[in-house]
Amino acid sequence: MQKSVARAASAARHVTASIGATALQVQFEAEPVARHYIRPVENVVVPISRNLQLVELTERTCKWPNGDPLSEDFSFCGNDAGETGPYCKYHARVAFQPAAERRRSR
Repeated sequence: MQKSVARAASAARHVTASIGATALQVQFEAEPVARHYIRPVENVVVPISRNLQLVELTERTCKWPNGDPLSEDFSFCGNDAGETGPYCKYHARVAFQPAAERRRSR
């Protein structure tokens, strides 16, 4: 009988359990976050739109929409877009932001 008692005593091990809020505590190491490049503030000149209608647009006019497309006073920027794309220089800067800036603004 002593063998069974000794065996039962050795089988019952003491396990230290976490108590309270430390039971679910996550342990991690923080890594420093790299600083993002911040573009310097520039003086921005917003061009005055020529307010062209759809039929007045050409290959060289800015096609940036102004207003609600369902309203009667809807128009397009109409400034010179050059050969670089569908927008003038100002609207191209607004439309095409570098990928790093898009991620930062989210």
